[in-house]
Amino acid sequence: MQIKNIFLTSFLFCCTTVVFGQLNWVLPLNKSNIAIGNDDKLYFTIEKSSIAYFKPNGTRVEVKQNVKRALGNNFFLIEKDTLFGVFDVEKGIIIPPAYEKIDYIGSHFFEVSNYGASAILNADNKVLISYHFKPTMPIIRGTDTLLVKFSMHPEAKAQGFLKDGTPLNEATATARYPKRGENISTAMAKSTNPPLPAVFSEKGKVGLKSVEGQIILPAEYEEIRNGFPAYFAVRKNGEWGLLKVTP
Repeated sequence: MQIKNIFLTSFLFCCTTVVFGQLNWVLPLNKSNIAIGNDDKLYFTIEKSSIAYFKPNGTRVEVKQNVKRALGNNFFLIEKDTLFGVFDVEKGIIIPPAYEKIDYIGSHFFEVSNYGASAILNADNKVLISYHFKPTMPIIRGTDTLLVKFSMHPEAKAQGFLKDGTPLNEATATARYPKRGENISTAMAKSTNPPLPAVFSEKGKVGLKSVEGQIILPAEYEEIRNGFPAYFAVRKNGEWGLLKVTP
C-alpha cells in the first residue's frame, strides 16, 4: 500500500446565497465521478482510470490500488486476481482481496461472499456473523450499530454489533430492530441532526429541498448523491461537482 501526495490544489468556491441556506461549490462541475467522504473530512474523485481524494485543505492524494469503485465513508473496492477487498484512504487495505463479492452495508460494515457462504465484517476485518442463508435486510441504527434477523416472524430475535465488533445482548438488539411497518428511511432521517435536505424530482431532473419543503437547489441536475452531513455530489450534462449546503 502506498499513498503519495501529488500536488496541492485550490478548491473553487462559488458562494450563492439562497433564501433557505447557502450553496458552496467545493469542486466544480468538471469531474467524471465523485463519491463523498465521511464527516466532512475527504472528497473523492474518480477521473477516468485515476482515483484520488481531496483533503479539506486542498491536498490531492492519489490512491495506488486497482480501484473498481468508491464505496463511501473513505472506502474503495479494490481488485486483485479477480478477487475483491476494501481500501481505506486513511488506513490502507483493511480487507485483503480474497472475496468473490463485497457489498458495503454502511457505517463500517461489509458483507463478503465466497463459494456460496457469506459473512459480515467490520472495518477491522473482524467476522461478526457468518451464514449460508442470507438474513433479512441488515439495518444500521445511528452511525455505529448493525442489526440483523434471520426470520421476519414478529417474535424472531435480532442480533446486533457495534462497529468495533462488540456484540449487543439479544434483548437490546431485538428492541432496536425496526418493528413491522416502520419506515426505516424515516426513522433514520429523524435521527439526523440537523436534518439533511431531501432530493426531489421534477420533469426528469432532480434538485434539493429543505425539510420544510422549500427548494434549495432547483431540479436541473441528472443525479444527486447523499451528503455527509451537508455535502452533495451533483451531476449535470454528464459532469460531476460537489456542493456544500449550510443553514
